[in-house]
Amino acid sequence: MIKDWDNIRIFLAIVRDGSLPAAAASLGINHTTVFRRVHELEEILETKLFQRSGRRLVLTSAGETLLLHAEAMETAVIGINRSVAGIDKTMEGPLVITTADTLAQTILPPILIKLTEAYPGLNVSVKSSNTMSNLNKRDADIAIRPTIKPPEDYIGRKLGPIEFAYFASEKLLHQLQTANLNLETLRPRTALIAFDQSLKHIGAAQELETESRHWTRVFRVDSLMTAQSLCAEGAGVALLPRFVNRLGNLVELPDRVNRPDFGSLWLLSHRDIMKAARVAEAYRFLFRELKTEFPSQLV
Repeated sequence: MIKDWDNIRIFLAIVRDGSLPAAAASLGINHTTVFRRVHELEEILETKLFQRSGRRLVLTSAGETLLLHAEAMETAVIGINRSVAGIDKTMEGPLVITTADTLAQTILPPILIKLTEAYPGLNVSVKSSNTMSNLNKRDADIAIRPTIKPPEDYIGRKLGPIEFAYFASEKLLHQLQTANLNLETLRPRTALIAFDQSLKHIGAAQELETESRHWTRVFRVDSLMTAQSLCAEGAGVALLPRFVNRLGNLVELPDRVNRPDFGSLWLLSHRDIMKAARVAEAYRFLFRELKTEFPSQLV
């Protein structure tokens, strides 16, 4: 009889990551612990759950059957965690916020300082990435994300459209000694800073890919903040959200972006997580601050 949820959690990690070392890394535990736990599970069930196919572990037929029940168990555990979290009625404890790196380094720092000053009992963690964390699995309590369409099962408030524009640095324009600040004159003289495949989900990716056909030199980056840094150092022209220029040293080019609105900024959470007083109040606080302090960046 299976009595330990951790064995099932490790089993699911191996299925999703494909190997013992990868599962150990994703769970933050030792490789030998993963091996021992899956061996225990196979002994309890008296069957082999995995077989090797090249460098990957694949499920046996018994493993496939267990997977169906393991995923149901995971859903139940997540539901329990969300429900228990909803009992909290205080403004103390952990608060995990996920957001894009552009927002984490420009608009959010002063707002987060105000949040922690208003509620010193909160232990705020910020996850900065360009991927949408899964609020259903409690990867985060609140998400502040640019998106065209937020997930249907999230509670969300739309803050405003995200507008992009082309930028170059004052340093680059001085070096080129040009007064003609437009893409046509800059194309043969510098590089375009474009996105790699990891950012293809961003609304501006198609605009940038079309523009890149006119350039002989193209940088590829996996982060908008890397694009901003390269642009600020004079490496080339970048397509960036307008609010990123709060960091300064960039000059907006007059060229019209074919589709200036590439989605909107949303404040998101999950209805079960919002039962916790600290999450609900932090959500309201963030909405007020984002709407009132930075209207010019969000409209």
